[in-house]
Amino acid sequence: MVERRRTLTYLCFGTFVALLTVNLLLASYCGSLLYFGRVSGRSMEPTISEADVILIKYNIDATQMENREIIVYHDVHGSGKVHRIFNGADDDEGRMYYLATSENATQEDKDLLRAQARINPTWRIYPEQVEGKVIGIVDLRIVVLYLLVLLGSMGGVIWIGISQLRG
Repeated sequence: MVERRRTLTYLCFGTFVALLTVNLLLASYCGSLLYFGRVSGRSMEPTISEADVILIKYNIDATQMENREIIVYHDVHGSGKVHRIFNGADDDEGRMYYLATSENATQEDKDLLRAQARINPTWRIYPEQVEGKVIGIVDLRIVVLYLLVLLGSMGGVIWIGISQLRG
């Protein structure tokens, strides 16, 4: 019985430490704690669906974004958006801006957006509007399973520790 309890303690503690290590490694890669987000709507399918969780890196240099990167930004009305960059340009004052759209936009849609952005600045995404970029996409079921295993292993360590204190 004591051997079984010791094995369970090591297993729970090892799982907890492994998952905590993964969190710390991801946090160091991101330069901050992990930020999770959900996308509402289907404009980014098939890359991001409503059942996905996105991992967002907020500490970025928004002037160094590249085409094909998925960004999180707010439009001129303050609404949060998630779209893929397809073009970068400079306005009449020499300020750089991006154009981004949904995953399913056609070339005609992109050409129309370019034309609108030349006339109307509200279609442009300036670096100060960019909040972060998407660095990963995870199915929500995997996140829930991850959290359950993390909490379960932490609970297991506590339960086994309390039961060992009792004798």
